[in-house]
Amino acid sequence: MNRNLVLALILCSALAGCARPAPATTAAPTPAVWATLPRATTSAAAPLGTPSPTPSPVPTATATEAPTPTPALPITKGPMRVPPGVDTPIVIYTLAYEYARSGRPPGMDNPALGCAPFDESRPVIMLTVTLRVYNRSERTMSDWYAYFASPSGQHLYTCHRDVESLPALPPGHYVDVTFGAFIEGGMVRVHGYVFDRVLGRSNEVAF
Repeated sequence: MNRNLVLALILCSALAGCARPAPATTAAPTPAVWATLPRATTSAAAPLGTPSPTPSPVPTATATEAPTPTPALPITKGPMRVPPGVDTPIVIYTLAYEYARSGRPPGMDNPALGCAPFDESRPVIMLTVTLRVYNRSERTMSDWYAYFASPSGQHLYTCHRDVESLPALPPGHYVDVTFGAFIEGGMVRVHGYVFDRVLGRSNEVAF
């Protein structure tokens, strides 16, 4: 795994980290976090047809001895193009994704321990995804997170990066957020979605 990416994750984890339980198949899920990168989850429905993103490298950061507070994620006013057939109040697009070998985050065994430091002696696969999340509803998204699941429906331990917590997203606005989902064993085709406790689920995307 790219050394800079490992350093970035360790830096993020130093800023903050929390894990959340996975959503149930039909009941409202509880959001999860990486640096803020971890969250635990359960099962989800099969992915819907969505535009195919082009894999691209994820951004990296440089670790420092004394991390400073990270700036808030920039929130942009829409509107945004909505794919045909998507009628969910939350719309997501994949801007970039990458599968890479990674050390195992401690939160995979105990969510209270967070995302870093990674245990390189116990390798896993990390899917790093940057999503654009658009709130097309008339209500603010104030309690939301992204969930990722394997083909069997098992939710993956997931974290977010670069900020301590995800921002409230006003109606008609969008934000770009990077998540990391950790996979046991070999690489599998993963699908993901965003869930808000008031607005429900977004469309699904596959990687």
